[in-house]
Amino acid sequence: MDQDAVTSSVLHVALFGGGRMASDRTLTVELWRHLKQGEADGVFKLYLHRSLAYLGDAPVFDADLPAATDILLSLGGDGTLLDTLPLVRDSGVKVLGVNMGSLGFLSGVDRHEIAQLADALRQRRYDEEKRAVLEIETERPGLLPFPYALNEAVVFKCDTASLISVQVRAGGRLLNAYHGDGVIFATATGSTAYSLSCGGPILSPDMEAFLITPIASHTLTVRPVLLPCTEPLEVEVPHTADFRLSLDSDIRSLNGPLCFRIRQADFKLTTLRLRPHSFFATLRQKLMWGADGRRPSGEVVP
Repeated sequence: MDQDAVTSSVLHVALFGGGRMASDRTLTVELWRHLKQGEADGVFKLYLHRSLAYLGDAPVFDADLPAATDILLSLGGDGTLLDTLPLVRDSGVKVLGVNMGSLGFLSGVDRHEIAQLADALRQRRYDEEKRAVLEIETERPGLLPFPYALNEAVVFKCDTASLISVQVRAGGRLLNAYHGDGVIFATATGSTAYSLSCGGPILSPDMEAFLITPIASHTLTVRPVLLPCTEPLEVEVPHTADFRLSLDSDIRSLNGPLCFRIRQADFKLTTLRLRPHSFFATLRQKLMWGADGRRPSGEVVP
C-alpha cells in the first residue's frame, strides 16, 4: 500500500480517561474536534462520555474496544495508561498516552500538542515501542481475574510492623529469601515506577528482562537484580500471614502460604511516541538530568 493511501484512510480512534478535571475535559473536547476535522472517527469510553455530556451523540463503548480500533488514546497520566491494558489485552491496538498529569514517563505527547495530534496520527509521524507484559500464574484458579501487569507485580506486607518473607527462584535455583517490606518484580517499563523509588536501575523500554527490587530489605547488602526473562520466576510466600499482591493498580489482599510463577506474557503492548519525543528525552526533562542551577531558568544542558 502506498503512503498516500495510508494517510488518506480513516483512522479509528478510541479515547480513554481525560474526564477527571475541568481542564482535562476542555482539552478532550478540543482533541475530539481536531480528530473529526482530520478525517478520523472515534469513540469514547462510556464513563468519559458521561463526563463530557455536551459532546451530544458522540459514539461510546463500555467493556470492550470496538473491533475496528486502530489507536487508543490514553488521556491522563501514567496510571491512566496502565489501566488501558485490560482493554487492549492482546488485540494489537496501539496506545498513545496524552500526558495530562505531571511525570508522564509513558506518554507520547504532551497536552500542549493536542492541536497537532490528529494530523500526526494520520501521517504516521510516530515511533512504536513494544513493551513486555508480565503474566502471573497461581496455584489457586480464579485468584487473579486479569493476571497481567505492564509495570510490575509487587508482593508486600499488610499494615503491620512485622516483616514479610518472599522466596524467589530463577531457573529452579534459589535466588534469595527476601525479608523486608516486600519485593517488586518489574518490567523495563516499570523500571521508572515503584522500582526506581526503591533504588532500582532505569531500563530502556525495549529490554526484555525481570527486574527484582527489594522494598526496605532487612539485609542491607541485598540489592536489585536484573535477570533474563527466558525462564519464569517462582515466587513463594511461605508463612500463613496476610499479605498483598498488586498488579499495576490492582491490589488484592491474600493469605499465605502461596506459590506463583511470573513469566513474560505471549503478547506485548505497543505504545506510541510522536516525533521528536523519545524515552531518553523524557528522562532528561522529567528527571532534570543535566539541569544547571546556575542558569536563570535551570534549563537542561544538551
